[in-house]
Amino acid sequence: MADSSRRALSHLERSAIALYLGDVLWRVWYIFFFCPPTKFVYADMILYIGRAKELLEPNFRMYPEFVTHPPAMIYLLSWMYRIDPSWMFATVVQFALSCLIPLLVGCFGWQTMGRRVGILALG
Repeated sequence: MADSSRRALSHLERSAIALYLGDVLWRVWYIFFFCPPTKFVYADMILYIGRAKELLEPNFRMYPEFVTHPPAMIYLLSWMYRIDPSWMFATVVQFALSCLIPLLVGCFGWQTMGRRVGILALG
């Protein structure tokens, strides 16, 4: 006897999954090959990186100008730089977060406005 709780995925669900997986592949290509973050550090990002490295210096003392940029990002970058000074770990974290955001938006849509909205938000 067939299990009635299992159902086949709808065309919309299959399409959303395919789009999401395609999006993940695109992100791999873009983040790791086409535009790696380690080669494109400009403008404000230079300050973030500089402050993150400053934070790791043994005699570092906080000063008022240090908080011109959000401290949480500076602490996160500092922590990732301590783990891997080549910034590859930071690149992987960026990739993982960029893949999780659509899932979170889809879950939020599903929980607040229903299954169909969640699926459409994912795809």
